[in-house]
Amino acid sequence: MFSHPRFMNGASTNPDINVFAWACAKTKMALDSSHTLGAVNHVFWGGREGYMTILNTNIRQELDQMAAFLKMALDYKNKMGYTFQLLIEPKPREPTKHQYD
Repeated sequence: MFSHPRFMNGASTNPDINVFAWACAKTKMALDSSHTLGAVNHVFWGGREGYMTILNTNIRQELDQMAAFLKMALDYKNKMGYTFQLLIEPKPREPTKHQYD
């Protein structure tokens, strides 16, 4: 969910509910694929989850939304009985100035 222009304002932190829902659906497909392929880990990379300037963001809302997104991914993984780990790969300031991970 990094290269598609739809996610230029983030995926799990995107203020557009349609983009957020799309990110949730894509994550579900990725988790299912991880299980099918016998993955040991599933990595979340928040390269676009952040902001360029404090002037056009609502940090509290975005952090709450990202937390809800990650919780939904964990709940789905557990519900389906998947055993792989969920990991977050931090990459500071790439490509945003401030990142939430």
